[in-house]
This record gives sequence, C-alpha cells and structure tokens, in this order.
Amino acid sequence: MPTSRQNTVNLSKIVGIPKLMEGNELLLMYRDTIDQTATENLLAIAEVKMNVSGDRKKLKRKLFNILIECLQNVVKHSDALHIEEYRKASLFILGRNESAYFVVCGNVIDNDRVAALKHKIDAVNKLNERQLKDQYGKIITENELSEKGGAGLGLIEMCRKSGHKIDYSFKLLDKEYSYFTLKLKIEE
Repeated sequence: MPTSRQNTVNLSKIVGIPKLMEGNELLLMYRDTIDQTATENLLAIAEVKMNVSGDRKKLKRKLFNILIECLQNVVKHSDALHIEEYRKASLFILGRNESAYFVVCGNVIDNDRVAALKHKIDAVNKLNERQLKDQYGKIITENELSEKGGAGLGLIEMCRKSGHKIDYSFKLLDKEYSYFTLKLKIEE
C-alpha cells in the first residue's frame, strides 16, 4: 500500500535523470538499498564495463577508487534505512560522454545533517590540489576519525582523485529527511 512518503521519492525528478542521459552513455544505474553486498556487485559490474570500453589502466584505477568512495559514502551515511519507503531510495549511476566519466550517487539523510554536510563539501570544494593533499595528511596524522568515517576524508579523496569540485544537491523530502545527491566528473 503506497504511503505519502513513498510518493515523494521520485528519483527521476530529484536527480534529473532524463537530463543526465542527454548526450551521455549510461553504463550502470542502480536504485535500491546499497549495502556491502550491493557495493561489491556494483564494483564488479563497473569493472567489467570499464574493461569492455578499453580505457587505460590509470583512468580505470582512478575511477574505481572514486566509485569505492562514493558507494562507501552511501553505505555509511544513509539515515532512513529503517523506513520502508526510503530503504530502497539509494542511487548509483556510472556514465560517460566523449570526454569524461561521471558518477552520481544519492541517498536519504536526516535534515539535521544537511547543514554540516553542505559545510564540509563547500570547504573541500574551496581547496586547491595542494591544500587537499595537506588536509588529507592532517586528518590521517591527527586521527580525526569518527565512528562513521574520516572527518570528510572520503570527500577529500573524491575531489583529489577526480580533479574536479564535487557537484551536490539536497532536496527536502519531508520534515525529517532530505535527498542528498553527489556528482563527480572523472577525466584521464
């Protein structure tokens, strides 16, 4: 039986999937719960897709590392897995166009976490390549790790490895939750 929450998770509209498909080749799209098993399966499929396309080893390694970070981000930071209507609302997309690959991932997060996450991403996006490397080293040496991860370490790694800023959005779903979407561009 549909509920009002279930009707609010229209990922096609939230993420803009039709627009995302324009001029791009979608290699992999997955919408469901993303857990460790799903992560392993998605990475295996992505690896096959990259091997079929014949891309160079360096690009594959860079892309694979970013895919791991994105999927781990979803696994660690999905807040509404206990709510049936949101449990299967996680999203992972791998695509490419003539010049680059792109990765889109999304998940439901608690509205109380939106401001802090936005602040972290904006802070990472302001850093240049050298500053990203320095911040990464600082977090590692000062052990600024939390129970859910590395104090923004995954965001820093995604930015460093992709060489691009993190594109993101938050869409309000209801009074408790928002949908967080992260998009990265990866070039050789």
